[in-house]
Amino acid sequence: MASDFADRVAELLAYLDSSGLRPVITSGFRDPSHQKELRARWDRGDRVGLRARPALDSLHSQTTWLGTPASKAIDITTTDDVRAAAIARALGIGVGLDFKEPDRGHYFAKEA
Repeated sequence: MASDFADRVAELLAYLDSSGLRPVITSGFRDPSHQKELRARWDRGDRVGLRARPALDSLHSQTTWLGTPASKAIDITTTDDVRAAAIARALGIGVGLDFKEPDRGHYFAKEA
């Protein structure tokens, strides 16, 4: 995960936990080939464990110029996605619920 985004995610997790939302990280960095496979699975109708169609160019698959993982997206399940999204917005973190096709539990660095 990108270090600047990791700090923001740590803050988000602390707020989610202190709000009783029981956050669980379900996905962070994804190798680009894994990202493509997730999208292909969705398109085949195999959607087990997927809440939305994976993007072609995903912030989950970001790397540094050296090729090391630097994801600027994370997926987190909670007991209340709407409350969790409101907390993330208040912290300046992007929320997948705001997408045209909502992606529940997806959070991302807005400046990415």
